[in-house]
Amino acid sequence: MRCAVLKGGAIALMAALAAVPGLSATPLLISPTLVRLPSDGRRSATIEVSNQSDTVVDVQLRGYDWSQSAGEDVLTPSSALAISPAIATIPARGRQIYRILDLGPPPAGEKAFRIRINELPKPGEASAVAVNLEFLVPVFRGEEQAPVAAVWSRGGKGIVVANPGARHIRMTNVQAIAAGGAHGPLSGAGPIYVLPGARRAFPDVSPDTARVTGVSDGGAFDVTLPPLR
Repeated sequence: MRCAVLKGGAIALMAALAAVPGLSATPLLISPTLVRLPSDGRRSATIEVSNQSDTVVDVQLRGYDWSQSAGEDVLTPSSALAISPAIATIPARGRQIYRILDLGPPPAGEKAFRIRINELPKPGEASAVAVNLEFLVPVFRGEEQAPVAAVWSRGGKGIVVANPGARHIRMTNVQAIAAGGAHGPLSGAGPIYVLPGARRAFPDVSPDTARVTGVSDGGAFDVTLPPLR
């Protein structure tokens, strides 16, 4: 799957189907790519999916409760996050607006969800098409004014970032910088999320990494790691 971030926070997704004979890619435009809901008052928002192709496409949205355990994302089908419609047929060059609603009461802390967006197979096509396009949109409710807190340290064979704060951390363009100045992305090309009270480990980082830089919701950061012992 290829992704391209566009102006306004939208993202263009193109299913990579070259390995499936006879199938073509369906470009979709999704906006926004991150949804925030306040802890009280408005509990709903919308996601727009635009079909940039010349053929109709069926798109399904499903909601999941999102947590992190042992540095990994855990997604559980949500009974609190309602999505309407769950499945829609989007005409060629058309668009569909999906409404999302948190059915739960105002949270004591931050609640985290993810919406999984899938292109569904067309009748008569191989079932592989059902997973050729997939994107996860984060949804957060509550604690929108809480400060961002991140603690970087060495751990095991790599480095660790922990979130002791009350709201999630979203980091982009995160670079691991060695003592000699060499640098490289810490984890792929997408954003890194750390939920409240959770931690993320990066065991494959070079042991001579001296600094970590990037941009978070709290602004740009440049953290010097403790020396190796």
